[in-house]
Amino acid sequence: MNDSGPTRRMPLRLLERVQPRDLDRTRQRIADEERRSTERRRGTEDRPTPPDRLLERALNGHSPPAYGHARRLLERR
Repeated sequence: MNDSGPTRRMPLRLLERVQPRDLDRTRQRIADEERRSTERRRGTEDRPTPPDRLLERALNGHSPPAYGHARRLLERR
């Protein structure tokens, strides 16, 4: 069971070349996910407040509003 030196080193040399690329790819994925998380959080925080009134349109969309709702009534539902 005596393996020769060059054949055992070849897979190690391959790992030596491949691992930095994998590490760079992993770091890029982490940075992308952190950016997405920040954007998601910022989007939630910067969302405008809902309007005080809500107008409900008729089914055809061209008629004047059919109903008006106050926000305080919508929040109770």
